[in-house]
Amino acid sequence: MKIKFILLVTVFAALGVAANAQCPQAMAYQATIHDASGHPLNNGMRVGFRLTIYQSVNPGTPVYQETFTSTTNLLGHVSLKPGKGTPTTGNFASINWASGHKYMQVEIDINETGNYLNMGTEIQNSLPYALYADSAGKGGYPQHHIGENYGGGIIFYVSDNGQHGLIADSADMGADTVKWALADTTLLKASLQGAGGGFTNTERIVVKQGTGKYAANLAANDTTGGYGDWFLPSVTELILLYQQQQVVGHFNNSGTYWSSTENANTSATALSFSSGVPSSIPKATAGNVRAIRAF
Repeated sequence: MKIKFILLVTVFAALGVAANAQCPQAMAYQATIHDASGHPLNNGMRVGFRLTIYQSVNPGTPVYQETFTSTTNLLGHVSLKPGKGTPTTGNFASINWASGHKYMQVEIDINETGNYLNMGTEIQNSLPYALYADSAGKGGYPQHHIGENYGGGIIFYVSDNGQHGLIADSADMGADTVKWALADTTLLKASLQGAGGGFTNTERIVVKQGTGKYAANLAANDTTGGYGDWFLPSVTELILLYQQQQVVGHFNNSGTYWSSTENANTSATALSFSSGVPSSIPKATAGNVRAIRAF
């Protein structure tokens, strides 16, 4: 299976370290995995990981290697704790983090075929132990909840014990006046329906349509809270938002909201906020827009 991209986020967190320690004994590692078409590899797909810590690069000296098996969630996220996997080379606790830069190579094995795909190498920097103290009671991870004001809006969906989820802007960007697209006879290939698909759909629409007042472009240009990664939700993401409409608030409860999911040359999916039923309607129809972002 071809992989389009993998978004890597690595955060050091001291787990079970003595009070006088300076280097972490494990890390928090999170990734979002999509296939070549931009679909998140979701719904519990098993993914194997092989992580290798190098002393310098090109090619560098491997000082530690371990393997993991994880499963993706609804948004295609996985979470690992490097240092807590199955070691194949070296000892994590014996890594001398003070002896120059360390780099971590990430390889993945979709469906555990035994064949690893190299996803790249990134520098690792150990954080002071004191930084962990603030989050120690949370096990080193932030834990968020539905209804929380966070990340420029209001959280309406969470996963991975509150580590990931979706945030809605607190206000609409169009009051029943916004078309889905400027040209309603062009197929834009923004057909992703599931959670995790809205961002890719929005990118495809904006690249094809360019500037102007239409649903995806309004969402993509949202800068609420100082964030620039807002997007128009896919139909599944929009249904999740509808289910929390009382928590998020300020919706047109009798209106129709656009999703980023395209159905055909002339139609796209919208959701009635009076019934919660999605339907395919002409792209030239005026509707409402509520931007969301992921964390």
